[in-house]
Amino acid sequence: MKTYRLSVPDMHCMHCVKTITKLLEDAHIKDFTISLEAKSITLNTDKINEIVNSLSEAGYETTIEA
Repeated sequence: MKTYRLSVPDMHCMHCVKTITKLLEDAHIKDFTISLEAKSITLNTDKINEIVNSLSEAGYETTIEA
């Protein structure tokens, strides 16, 4: 697995954090950290494209930083 940091500029509130948390849990991602202050997600996954697509479908455009 590889560690990625995603920038999520449209994440504005705790409701966004809860929505993204559920999305990641539904994708069976267990190792992740969401920072509302930094508007970022750090996660370990082998399926980053699937996660980015799921976030986009939920209305959260992301940029992979690492």
